[in-house]
Amino acid sequence: MEELFEWVAEPAKTTGKPSITTFLPRPAKKKQKGFSNKSSKGRRSKESLKVGNAGEIAVLNYEKEKLQNAGLSSLASKVVHESAVV
Repeated sequence: MEELFEWVAEPAKTTGKPSITTFLPRPAKKKQKGFSNKSSKGRRSKESLKVGNAGEIAVLNYEKEKLQNAGLSSLASKVVHESAVV
């Protein structure tokens, strides 16, 4: 392990004047038709929602437990399941 700290890299040698490259902007992309920003809440199945919510609750409880084990119970009590509050 000590060998790693003893090794020294020499600085890179530069020669000549640095060159500057001029870049051209990319052409604009074509907009796709048929795409909407609508929410996908209506497309989710009840089973998918159950699994997702169970996962969120598991993570929420894990994070609360981590805070309590670190002696930050006051912060753990402030952790809220936001999607359940809405």
